[in-house]
Amino acid sequence: MLDRAAAIEHKYDLQELYPERDTFHVSEVINFYGVMAQFFIAKKQLDRADMYVNLLKKLDAEHPITRETSAKLLLARSSALYRFR
Repeated sequence: MLDRAAAIEHKYDLQELYPERDTFHVSEVINFYGVMAQFFIAKKQLDRADMYVNLLKKLDAEHPITRETSAKLLLARSSALYRFR
């Protein structure tokens, strides 16, 4: 997962990644936000991951990527809370 971010040169927005494009298909946006959320979950930057999950929920709360990524974030948050006990 961390290698994927290196491949996109640490650009966290589709417009930064593809400045020549003005519009993106919703499937491109959902996939990009899903990858970014999982990237930040892997780096334990859960607040940043939460931002992408919230964007996913606004686009399509029932999409499989949204549901899977939301569950991963919830698990990561639960794990983080458990460690502080």
